[in-house]
Amino acid sequence: MKQNRRDQFETRAKSVFVARIILDSLGILFLLIPTWGQSLVEYLPKGLIIYLFLLFGHLFSFLWIGKKFDRLIYFITLCFDLIALVFVVVLTGGLSSPIMSGHLLYAVFFAILYPHPLAILPALLLLPIIPKISTLLGTAVGARDLLLLLWYSGIDLIVVYVVVYFDLQENMRFRKALELEEDKRKLSLLDERQRIAREMHDGLGALLSTIKIQAEFLSELSKNSPEIQKEAQLLQSRTQSALEELRRTVRIMREKFELLPALEELIQNMQELYDYKISFVYSLQQSFDNNYGLHMYRIIQESLTNTGKHAGASEVEIHLEDERELPCQIKEVDLPADLEPQKTKAGSFGSSGVLLEIKDDGCGFSTSKKNEGHFGLLHIKERVEEMNGKIKITSIPDEGTDIEIWFPLEE
Repeated sequence: MKQNRRDQFETRAKSVFVARIILDSLGILFLLIPTWGQSLVEYLPKGLIIYLFLLFGHLFSFLWIGKKFDRLIYFITLCFDLIALVFVVVLTGGLSSPIMSGHLLYAVFFAILYPHPLAILPALLLLPIIPKISTLLGTAVGARDLLLLLWYSGIDLIVVYVVVYFDLQENMRFRKALELEEDKRKLSLLDERQRIAREMHDGLGALLSTIKIQAEFLSELSKNSPEIQKEAQLLQSRTQSALEELRRTVRIMREKFELLPALEELIQNMQELYDYKISFVYSLQQSFDNNYGLHMYRIIQESLTNTGKHAGASEVEIHLEDERELPCQIKEVDLPADLEPQKTKAGSFGSSGVLLEIKDDGCGFSTSKKNEGHFGLLHIKERVEEMNGKIKITSIPDEGTDIEIWFPLEE
């Protein structure tokens, strides 16, 4: 919602700038009126300097739109406009001056740009100042002026009320539209996940089941050939593991995903499949939605798969803990140039986040070497980027690999 109001300010500020320029032009034209021009002759030199100062403020505040403190700068320049308006009004008849209608215009400007009840204060404080200055200059303030004072004050209140009311209504509608759009997106995502899960189960699941049956049949036929029987049994075992992984994936996609039980099951299966020992330290204090937790799960799964297939490790350590600051050593990704991610926004999320470290004692690899056809590291990097995180990979040949990943906690 703040972002929505921010967009409104930039659009409205540009429109108000055009109105201010037109107002400045009208002020110059008013000097052509004989009675006003003659009464202001002695003030024209100073008035010209003030006019140029105000015009510079208008241009500067316009050019500053979209930058830091633009709302404050625009507010200050509008206040300078009001101060200049006070003196013009006093010189042309006080509260009875036709220029007083410009006060209502600035009340609208403040209410549009800063839709808050306090937006009335600058324009409202202007009203008692005008009769006070008129009194100091020797002009008597009568009952008619007091009536005008109340009249303009009432109009200011009405203007601010109407503008703020409609702004709140607009923001409420915008918020509801965002909520409906988010609900629609979630339902669409859920439908898509269920469709993919169904297709995976009916298509890939059936195919793997067929391969498993054929592997069992081949194992029975090859009893007289130990080597073939061993390979058939290995194929049968791997197919069974693939079926279990498929069922686990389908369950994750169709049900609410719980990270810790899924990781414990994954670690047990990986230890049996690749014959290495995994030490797992888990100290997350909060739960995550399916998408966030699934990213963590897939990163760990991909890392353990790479370790089992390529590293030949005997021991793997996994640490997953939250309430951690971004470690200073995780500054940039130690990956080949083709895998190097774009800059992330991790620094803008504050100091608290989740730290994931996966360390093994395998053979290691060269982080500068490009491996054609291997996408494991690329997929890990993409998931880290989606969570606005940081990653550092340290790998030393014959000593092992250390993957450190930090990403901000969900808001």
